[in-house]
Amino acid sequence: MKKTLRELLAQGINIVYIKSYGYNELSTFGSIWNPFSNMANYIPFEVDSNGNFTKNRTLFFDEIEPTLEDVFILDDNKWKSVTAYDLASRD
Repeated sequence: MKKTLRELLAQGINIVYIKSYGYNELSTFGSIWNPFSNMANYIPFEVDSNGNFTKNRTLFFDEIEPTLEDVFILDDNKWKSVTAYDLASRD
């Protein structure tokens, strides 16, 4: 089953899992890419009713966030993004 983020929010779903292969660790000296592994991980993010993502405990979107039209699939009772996103963390 596929749905857009807009459709998920209309149904009251406010936690989605973002596909990512790693994150940039940002510091005053630059950034370092830290891959999760050879496979993508799915990181949970909370979304408000306007489609704004809140940070999870340690990660946020590096540059591009999912839009209301991005597609998510239902897998293992979790709504997972089809598109992979770069995430970031501050030290």
